[in-house]
Amino acid sequence: MPFKVNDFSKSLEEAHSSFQLFANTMQQIVNDGVTGNCSSYQRSRSDWLGLPAYADVPPAWHSIYLDYVTLLDDAVAITAPINQVCAAGGGTVDSDTDRKIVEFFTTNQNHFYELIQAANALK
Repeated sequence: MPFKVNDFSKSLEEAHSSFQLFANTMQQIVNDGVTGNCSSYQRSRSDWLGLPAYADVPPAWHSIYLDYVTLLDDAVAITAPINQVCAAGGGTVDSDTDRKIVEFFTTNQNHFYELIQAANALK
């Protein structure tokens, strides 16, 4: 997709919202000591995979765009254990993995907010 400032800004906001929702969902699962819901996870994963890649990103936007792409790729990678459980029809993910996932999404929802602020400063 050709880079347009408003489209990319919208993608950043969608990614931020998705990370925020997933961080809250995962934190609740960890706090309650329950098993997560594959359909909820799969909706979030679909959101991350569905966010567009952009072509011809202007140089001033390169670092923000690189962080955007990297965070989305990392989200898919860090949640691979959940994807494997869901693909197998159910099961559990160990608590250490859950903790790492919560930490990743909590930290990076904040990072997406910082990216949104940086993008707003470039507009």
